[in-house]
Amino acid sequence: MKTTIFLLSLLSLEAWAAKPQVSTQKLELTTLKKTLLYPAIVKSRVESNIKADIDMIVVKNHVSLGQRVKKGDTLLELKQQDTSLNYNNRFIKSPVDGIVAVIEVTQGQYVTRGENLLLVNEPSKLFLKLELPVAHHKDVQPGLKVQLTPTTQAQVTGIGSVTDSVFGTLPVEIELSPDLAKDYIAGSIQNVEIILGEQQNLIVSEKALYFSGEKIFLPKLVNGKVKKNEVTGKSLSKGQFEISSGAQVGEEVIVGSGEFLKDGDEVDVAKKL
Repeated sequence: MKTTIFLLSLLSLEAWAAKPQVSTQKLELTTLKKTLLYPAIVKSRVESNIKADIDMIVVKNHVSLGQRVKKGDTLLELKQQDTSLNYNNRFIKSPVDGIVAVIEVTQGQYVTRGENLLLVNEPSKLFLKLELPVAHHKDVQPGLKVQLTPTTQAQVTGIGSVTDSVFGTLPVEIELSPDLAKDYIAGSIQNVEIILGEQQNLIVSEKALYFSGEKIFLPKLVNGKVKKNEVTGKSLSKGQFEISSGAQVGEEVIVGSGEFLKDGDEVDVAKKL
């Protein structure tokens, strides 16, 4: 019985003496971007929406959807509904070089003045247009980078100078190079991220911090022991904390522990991140 009690005492002593297991990482600078995120519509630099100027009947469609046409090519043949006025058929010609993007009418259809007939545009000459709230008009300038996808960037090329009186916005244009244009379709909506600036900061997970009233402490590993330093900064999205003071690049900090750590505790590093 005495032997059993002695062994249990030893095991309890070893458990009490075991050092906490922690995860650490060395502080490095992380690049942060200050951005504005808005939806934008894809538009063509060449776009002609052809409408009927009088009431007519469609006699013949001379083009097909997606067909490339040149300026002056015949698109539609029509005749007036009141044949007593003019017996000659009307030929609608393309005012621009481009692609027949939309055909709104069919042979034999009656169309009225102002009705849409066809749309001709140039899909290789696309740009993005967004409406920027006037509150940000001083932040956005031509030449700013725009993130389109994780691997694709463009830039701001133009900003309007008149505010929309209803919505309080300014038009902003983002040019798409021919290589980028092939991945977009006119009329579609895309999310764009305007990059206002970049800066490098020290970032740690908020889970690594200790809070005491209004003070914030970051546990560092110094000679195998915990040393809590007071830090200042601000919380970011996704549980991250930006350090303004109290820590430096290259310092090893404790970012994970299964138990509460006190200043001066000896620890074992189980994992380095």
